[in-house]
This record gives sequence, structure tokens and C-alpha cells, in this order.
Amino acid sequence: MARRQRRCGFGMSEMKTPGWLRNPNVEPPGWLRGLDMILGLLCISLTVGVLAYPNVNQLTQVLTLVTALLVLGLARIIIGVFARHFALRLRALNIVLGIFDIVVTFIAILNQQFLTQTLIQLFSFALLFHGAFSVIIGRFVETLPGLARGALFVLGLLSIASSVVALLFTPLPFSTSIRALSVGYLSGGITLIVEAVAKLRRSK
Repeated sequence: MARRQRRCGFGMSEMKTPGWLRNPNVEPPGWLRGLDMILGLLCISLTVGVLAYPNVNQLTQVLTLVTALLVLGLARIIIGVFARHFALRLRALNIVLGIFDIVVTFIAILNQQFLTQTLIQLFSFALLFHGAFSVIIGRFVETLPGLARGALFVLGLLSIASSVVALLFTPLPFSTSIRALSVGYLSGGITLIVEAVAKLRRSK
């Protein structure tokens, strides 16, 4: 049975979780799992709105993505503060990522006329960091179920790919870049839900 479980983890569970990633003696609180799911669903709803209504004016699209990024940032800060099942360094990384997200959102809110490639780059870097974080969790945290780790790894790669498209293909129309980023932030919302479900299964 143990061998089958390892195979479900795409071969990832053969590696032990580095000590700086986990605190195995602490279980995640139940309310944190619920909050992860709520924030994840909110982020998904916002990004689906951008993808479903491409003809909405650019300012509305940007502010919707700003709200999605703010949701992700708040989620990461809350996880960093209260997720005691993670090691201190990983919790600190969550907080730093969340603060960066919030800084980017305030830049966009205070400069609503800032519909330029610079704004796309800021969104892309924030998404790139989220993707890298998800890949790290999926690759190394063996205490999560194998299927959840595989999903986090794939979602992280999708976020990274979306951010790279927006960063490197600068001749793309602004609206196209926004849709590419929306796909990445959609995967960020799904990531929160996967993390919440994985925590729920781990606590049983």
C-alpha cells in the first residue's frame, strides 16, 4: 500500500521534506482551511469574470485583477501568521510574498492611469513568485497527499508559464496580457483550495 501511495505522488514522496518547510508536530487549525477555501473561491470568481468578459474596459479588468492579487496576498499573510504546521522560514516566506502582493495592489490602486507594460511586469513578477512557491510546496512537502502535491506542482508551473508569457511577449496587446495573467491568478485561487483540502485530509 505504501508503494502505491508513493506512485500516486508522481515519485515526489520518495524525497523527505526539508526541515525548513514543515513542523510535523502541529496540525493546521480548522478555521484556516475554511478561510483558504473561501479566499480561493473568491479569487477564482474574480479571474473568471475577467476571462468571461474580455470586452470590459481595461481599467475594470485591472482593478479586478488587483482585487484577486489582494486576496492572494492576504491569504499568504494569514497562512504565514497562523499556519504553525509550517516551519518558521516557510511562514516568513508566505508573509513576504503576501506583503509584496499588497504593495503591488496599492501601486495599481494609487495609479489607476498606470495601464502600461510596467504594471503588467509587476503583476507578472507577483504571479511568478506565487508559481515558484507552489512548485516548492508540491515538490518537497511530503506530508501532503501525493495527488495534492502533484496538483500544486502543475498549478505552480501554470502560474510561472502565464507570468513568463506576459513578461517576455511585450508586443502582445494589453488585454491579451491581462487574460494571460488571469489564467495564472485563476491557478493561484485553485492552489488555495487544493492546500485547504490537503490540510483537511492531513488532519483526519
